[in-house]
Amino acid sequence: MQRTRTIVVMGPPGTGKTTFVNAATGATLRIGDSLDPCTIKAQIAQTRLGHENIDVVDTPALDTEGERAIAEYLHQRKGTNTVVGVVFVIDLNGRVGQETIHSCHNLRKLCGPNSSANVIFVVHAPGPESQGLEERGNELRGISPFDEFFREGASMTLFDGTRKSARNILQSLTHKQPMILACLTERRGAMTSSNIDRELPSPDVARSGCCSHWWPWNKSASHGEPEPVRRY
Repeated sequence: MQRTRTIVVMGPPGTGKTTFVNAATGATLRIGDSLDPCTIKAQIAQTRLGHENIDVVDTPALDTEGERAIAEYLHQRKGTNTVVGVVFVIDLNGRVGQETIHSCHNLRKLCGPNSSANVIFVVHAPGPESQGLEERGNELRGISPFDEFFREGASMTLFDGTRKSARNILQSLTHKQPMILACLTERRGAMTSSNIDRELPSPDVARSGCCSHWWPWNKSASHGEPEPVRRY
């Protein structure tokens, strides 16, 4: 049986994580904002890219509680799915604040130093808002801990809000080797064996018809082949 590949979407609240998941899969998960985030537990939207079954996981804000919830969720699913990538969504329309930096530190705790090549930082830049964001994105390369990720092989690209853009980003991760996540190999701090191994509620699965949108990327598909993801 073909193992489902999993891509986990993370980031601070209100940056467009759920918007990205909906665009990539055709799901209709509820979208909140930084003041009223809607995602309080992991939600799965299922899709297909070529011959690959993909679970795209929308996660809570990557604060301290969110980090713990995401780690426990990944522990629960580690025997059935292969995590091949992390999409970390960033909103650079304002200054890079402590919330974004703290979220990146928590990402570092979850991933560890051996999975950076499977991480792609995605700048949410719909429409005309993309102007100037490329240059601002490059500034992250000098900010800790973003600089560590980039030195170890992480990449960055823009998400313009369209389905095509989102699916091209997923496509760039689907053939990566599975991630060796620190949160699956270490039991840190408050994550004891009792709260990691206990049975968690089943995550929500988007049932909005997204599973029927297979949209294979090949020459015979009506939408043509994906364009390469532009990195900077």
